[in-house]
Amino acid sequence: TGTTVLFPQVSINVKVEKKMPLYEIPKLRETIDAYQLALNGNGRLLVRYSGTEKVLRIMVEGENLEAVSTMANRLSLIAEQEIGLKEA
Repeated sequence: TGTTVLFPQVSINVKVEKKMPLYEIPKLRETIDAYQLALNGNGRLLVRYSGTEKVLRIMVEGENLEAVSTMANRLSLIAEQEIGLKEA
């Protein structure tokens, strides 16, 4: 039988002004690509819009909680700067 290894996971939701294609946000796309390389197949990174809300969902999973927390927080900061909901 196979053994399932559970990695630490960090999820963050970012409220957005509009759901623009993620590939049109260079800073976010470059960071996602860099983090996927850094995980090197030892984790998962998922960045997608909610189907029902103006929310960008960020999930990072990997061997090291500190590293995945840093990645998730950095991605959420970039998303907030680039497409985040501007509060009046």
